[in-house]
Amino acid sequence: MLTMLTIILRDKAYKVTARKSFHDVAESLEELRPDVVLIDKNLGDTDGLDVCRAIRSNPFMENTIILIFSAYDVPAVACREAGATAFFEKPQGMQQFLASIEKYLH
Repeated sequence: MLTMLTIILRDKAYKVTARKSFHDVAESLEELRPDVVLIDKNLGDTDGLDVCRAIRSNPFMENTIILIFSAYDVPAVACREAGATAFFEKPQGMQQFLASIEKYLH
């Protein structure tokens, strides 16, 4: 999914920095200052909501759009409480998923 989203978003002329874990990007968040962060809810050994909370705790990231996505239903209230801007369910189809993402990118 990470590779596919990276390719598709780059093909649409977005600048994409992809990482497989929060640890890989945590140290460079202030330098990157992304407009949007896409986070899978299930990151193997890390919960995407915990990553969202960590990003929100950084004062440089308070206005960053954070989109959580998952193949599993996640309560919207849990995403909001973690600081997410929105939640998307993965199986909705790639075109609809990208349309949802692009809504926040513009």
